[in-house]
Amino acid sequence: YYNYIRCIYKSSKRSNNKKKISENVYTDVFFRTLLFSLIAYAASFLIFCLIAYITDLNDKFDFAVSLLSFAVGSFVTGFFAGKKLGKNGLVFGAVFSLPINLIIIFISLISNNFSATPNIVITAVLLLVSSASGGVVAVNTRYRRRG
Repeated sequence: YYNYIRCIYKSSKRSNNKKKISENVYTDVFFRTLLFSLIAYAASFLIFCLIAYITDLNDKFDFAVSLLSFAVGSFVTGFFAGKKLGKNGLVFGAVFSLPINLIIIFISLISNNFSATPNIVITAVLLLVSSASGGVVAVNTRYRRRG
């Protein structure tokens, strides 16, 4: 059975299906990253909201708390994408977290009556930088094997 699988694998490598195989890998990682990013954003937002509730922060810090939670979620998303693909962490971290970042920016625009404030620009830049840096950290992190 193992030899049969190995022969199929070798024959698929010889054919011109390399482009289709790589596209399938990218789409698979893209949808997994999208699902994981929803979980990461929700978890980080809930954690930071709980911290803000427990410590009784002023209303002045609402933007900072939400920005920090979105940055952590974006970093984790970029890290996940970079770790799954293992190369070009800067590009893949930024590109694969772009749909969620655009949704967050769009919701921010809706809540501000479609007026672009400096806070939205700061949020967009920080989300892009944190997701790209998460991808870079993921690619450059190596695990040591024992044994």
